[in-house]
Amino acid sequence: MEKCQVCDCKNYTNYDENNGTILVECSECGFIWLNPLPIQEDIEKLYNNAYQNVSSSYFSKVRKKMNRSKRRSKFLEKFILKKNNIKFLDIGSNGGFMVEAARLRGHEATGIEIDPYSIKYARQHYTKNVFFEGNLEAYYDKNSEKKFDIIYCSEVIEHLVDINKFIMLIKKLLDTNGIVFLTTPDIKHWRRPKDLRKWDAYCPPDHCLYFNNKSLSKLLTKFELKIIKKMIAFKPGIKIIAKHI
Repeated sequence: MEKCQVCDCKNYTNYDENNGTILVECSECGFIWLNPLPIQEDIEKLYNNAYQNVSSSYFSKVRKKMNRSKRRSKFLEKFILKKNNIKFLDIGSNGGFMVEAARLRGHEATGIEIDPYSIKYARQHYTKNVFFEGNLEAYYDKNSEKKFDIIYCSEVIEHLVDINKFIMLIKKLLDTNGIVFLTTPDIKHWRRPKDLRKWDAYCPPDHCLYFNNKSLSKLLTKFELKIIKKMIAFKPGIKIIAKHI
C-alpha cells in the first residue's frame, strides 16, 4: 500500500517489526497497518471454522453473552429517533447473540458472518432471525436497497484489508437518522502493554489494521459520519457511536 487508507498521506514510517512482520504508521493521522497487507482470500481463510476448535469455551458462555447483548441493544435505542419498526444489522454477528437480543427488543434483526461454523450455530439456535453467510460486500450486492436504523460492528474493522470500501457500504446501508456502533482495539491506548507482543490484540495477519481515536475519527468524517458518543474502555479499545453529519 503506497499511501494511508485513512488520510491518503504518502509518508509513513516503520512502527514495529517482528520476525519479518512489519507494521507501519502514517505520519499524518497515526493509522497503523500491516505492510504488506494480505490478500482478501487469505483473510477469509482465517475465519473458516474460526470458532470450531474453541466452541466449548466460546459458545458455552451463552447466558453471559446474551445478557451483555440485551444491555447493549437497549442502550443503543437511546440514540435513534424511531421507537417502532427498528431495523438492526450486526456485521460480524458470530453466534448470533446480538442479533437475537435485538429481536427480543422487538427489532427486525439481521446478522452477517463469514465463518460457516458461527452461522450454523446462529441458524440452529436463533431461528427467527435472518443470517447471511458472507462478507459485507456480498451482502450489499444482494441487498443494496436495504436500510438499517442501527448497525452494530464490534471487533471487525481490524481484520479488514480495504477499510474505505467497508465504511462506504456501512454508510449506504445506514438510514439517514440511523446510528453505527463500532468497536476496535486501540493501539495507542494508555493501558496497552509497552511490549506490543504482550498485547492480545496484536495478532497479524489476523489483525491487519490498527486504529487510535484520531485515525478512526478522521476515517468516519471522510464518509460524513460523526462520532456522537465515546464510551470509556479500560481494556485497550475504542467504543463509539456515529451517525450522519
